[in-house]
Amino acid sequence: MRFHEPPWLADPRHWPLHESLSELAWPDPAAMAQLDWADQPVRWLTAWAWLCRELDDAQALAVVVHVLQRLDVIDGGTPEEEALRVRLHLIRADVAWLRADVGACEHWSLFADQSAALLHAPSMKADAALLLCQLAHTRSDFPAREHWAGRAVAESEAGGDVQRLAFSKAMWARFHVFENWGSYLARWPGLLEAPLSDDPAVRALQAAQKASHLSRVSRHGEALKLLSQAMQDAERTGQLHLKVNACSNIGMNHASLNELSTALDWLERTRQELGERPWPATLGVVAMQLGEALRRLRHFELARTSLEQAQAHFACTPRSRSCDVATLYQLRLLLDLNQAPALLQLADATLSRADPAVPEDLAMDMMRLRSQALVELGRLDEAAVPLREAQALALSQGAVLPLANLWWAWSMLHERRYKVTHDPAHLHEALSGVQEALKATEQAADYLPPPRVWEDLARLLAMSGRHTEAYEAQQRATQALEQLSSDHLSQRLVAMQVRAQEALDRDQHAHLKALADAEAERARLADQTNLLLQRLVATGQALTTRLERHSVFEALSEQLPSMMDATGFSIYLHDPVSGTLRSEFDIEAGVRLPSLVVECESSNSFVAKCWREQREQEMQWTDQDLRAHPGYHVPGEMQPLSALFGPLKVGERILGVMTVQSPREQAYSENDRLVFRTMCAYTAIALDNARAYRELRGAQQQLVAQEKLAALGGVVAGVAHELNTPLGNALLMASTLQTRAKEVEAEFEVGQLKRSVLQRFLADAIQASQHMVKALHGAGELVASFKRVAVDRTSEHRRPFPLAATTHDVVLTLGGLLRKHHHEVSVDMPDDIEIEAYPGAYTQVINNLVHNAVLHAFGERQGGQVRLSAERLPGDRVQIRCEDNGVGIAAEHLNRVFEPFFTTKLGQGGSGLGLSISYNIVQSLFGGEMSVSSVPGQGTTFVLQLPLVAPQTHEAG
Repeated sequence: MRFHEPPWLADPRHWPLHESLSELAWPDPAAMAQLDWADQPVRWLTAWAWLCRELDDAQALAVVVHVLQRLDVIDGGTPEEEALRVRLHLIRADVAWLRADVGACEHWSLFADQSAALLHAPSMKADAALLLCQLAHTRSDFPAREHWAGRAVAESEAGGDVQRLAFSKAMWARFHVFENWGSYLARWPGLLEAPLSDDPAVRALQAAQKASHLSRVSRHGEALKLLSQAMQDAERTGQLHLKVNACSNIGMNHASLNELSTALDWLERTRQELGERPWPATLGVVAMQLGEALRRLRHFELARTSLEQAQAHFACTPRSRSCDVATLYQLRLLLDLNQAPALLQLADATLSRADPAVPEDLAMDMMRLRSQALVELGRLDEAAVPLREAQALALSQGAVLPLANLWWAWSMLHERRYKVTHDPAHLHEALSGVQEALKATEQAADYLPPPRVWEDLARLLAMSGRHTEAYEAQQRATQALEQLSSDHLSQRLVAMQVRAQEALDRDQHAHLKALADAEAERARLADQTNLLLQRLVATGQALTTRLERHSVFEALSEQLPSMMDATGFSIYLHDPVSGTLRSEFDIEAGVRLPSLVVECESSNSFVAKCWREQREQEMQWTDQDLRAHPGYHVPGEMQPLSALFGPLKVGERILGVMTVQSPREQAYSENDRLVFRTMCAYTAIALDNARAYRELRGAQQQLVAQEKLAALGGVVAGVAHELNTPLGNALLMASTLQTRAKEVEAEFEVGQLKRSVLQRFLADAIQASQHMVKALHGAGELVASFKRVAVDRTSEHRRPFPLAATTHDVVLTLGGLLRKHHHEVSVDMPDDIEIEAYPGAYTQVINNLVHNAVLHAFGERQGGQVRLSAERLPGDRVQIRCEDNGVGIAAEHLNRVFEPFFTTKLGQGGSGLGLSISYNIVQSLFGGEMSVSSVPGQGTTFVLQLPLVAPQTHEAG
């Protein structure tokens, strides 16, 4: 079975990054596993593995190995085959990245990049660069990541690849959105407002990137909409990794809206989407996010377990950004558990790492948490140090939101110190800190400071005796709270809409899936039915072209078991003489059984019942039935529990009964019954054809015998006619001589015989004797000639014979026929041509040709002329021509003159076998050729081309 080949399949260098299998009508992984890959082209197999590298990475790798084995047997691959190899290496690299095998990913990506450069394939180089970019991000090697991201964009532009260019930019921007906010906004201005791509593969990543942007500025409801879009497009285009990522981020956005139960549902769904796939990094992200959601629900022990599982998954990528995020979540958990010493130990170990260093946005959060742990331990002076370091880092990076959080933490630290020391300087620092935090938030686009910051400012102003300002700050806090409540409500309403839409989409998806499954089942049944019909047609053709009964049975026994259970199979034919049904073919599990005779009136035989009622019978038995009615048993060792009986009918005639049996209960479905019914019809036609063929063959043999007798009669008539003249003359002379002798004797008896009378009698006697001798010699020569022809006609042995003399002898035997109709036959053949073949067969051919001319060419006309001529041909061959000046042959009859039984003189002496027999003799016995040409009204010419020595493999018969 071959599948649709889209235009892009022709060039492996420019295949799309992702495509929809269903829209291509290509098999899904489950269906692919059932195919015989050896029957599929390597290009299509490679494309399937490329598009399914995330859907079923294990099967994709198996296809890669299979294709490489087939390519390895090809010496000196074509450019297309080399491009296929590069694509196969890219699949290996992608799967290695999914499985967190960073070494293999780097090896195959670099290898593909170098090979693609030799092929001048920028799109393939862009694919390799994208993989190396993701790998560098996993390793937290940000300079390398930036290099490869830029390479992916540049190669996509060089190749004019719009899809890869948009995809590369979306991936690059998505990396940046998690890092320095100011740098991100400067690097990607207007990206949030830009329309999404029409390409679903690109649109999925763009939607995920925009959702990350919105999540960072707490616009979670809008982020949920985009993540839902990303999930749908990722699923449609086979991007399982992106789909899983979007699914888990939907959960985290619900957590940010304090919809923690919904968040847990989504994270659990994410784990189900992943299944048993060996993707440790992805499993780690899911476990990490689940741990954070559980922490917010204050299920601390479950959160600890989940975060420990995440770190175990990240063991293969110990210094990746995801691993550092998991560490950050662990620090938050330790703070909630009041385990400050453990928090400090973990934070110090992580922040002291040099190669690679913790990403700066995460390091600032970790420093803030470390400061809070020191505050919890009462080490207030030390707590200021990490905050100062983090503030300096934020200022250097222009990270306004982290800076705002750090100033707020600075304010909380100094308020705590003021309460301990009552030093106004600390109150001043606390007030300055919250004011700096508010100032920083003003620089952040799309960000509103939380009400708690204004509340802290109001409280600190009141503590400083600045009550008017404190009142204004409190008013701002109230407004911020109202706006936050409104925004929060709006976000939650959006989230509710998203959930409702998701539920609707799931229902619709389930409905569409049910429709698709039903359609797939219908297609499967249609394919199955089509295959069955093809088999039925092929079997019908095989059966109805068999002209021997035994070959019909053999063909049926070969074909029927492939379409239905025919463990037992029998054909009974009716014997009109004995009035019984005899099993002419009875087989069980491939073994022939002895014939069985069934009386047509038997009450214990379903075969007889089917014959009498002339309709299909289906029987189901149990062991008890078989024991109770032993007469129902079918010959052989098998105990059938299911059976079908069908009449073999042709029109209104019933030839017999066919039956199949199975040792299984309920073995035959409606489809099986349809097949059986059809096979009964085919078998009946085939058996009737075989009967008609036998009768036809008998009639042919009888007609051939009659034709031989007719030819023999013609020869005898010719011999009689030819001998009649010389023998008649001899008889006349003898009679005359006898009369004269009696007259002379009478005169002698009475003594009146004169000398002159005696002398005249003696002279007449001598003359009569001479005439009689001459006539009898002529008759003797005719008999000798006839004897030679008769011997040749009955001879089945080859021998050399002279062509001209043998032809003259044949013409001589036809003299009476020719004189009767006043026709002439001339022979113009060299005397030195001799043929080693079968003279009897040759005379039969010449005799048939002359007879054909007399009967068909001349009709009632007299004076017809036939010319028999011969000439040597190159290559030890001879050409014999039989030409007449008769009426000719009509054009519509010319191509049929050698067909058996074809004649235009049916009932007028023509059997239609003469020319057919002659044609077969020339071809099969002489190894020669026979042809005919004719012009109506101008005569007909038969041409025989014969080898001078007939082939030794042929024997007369």
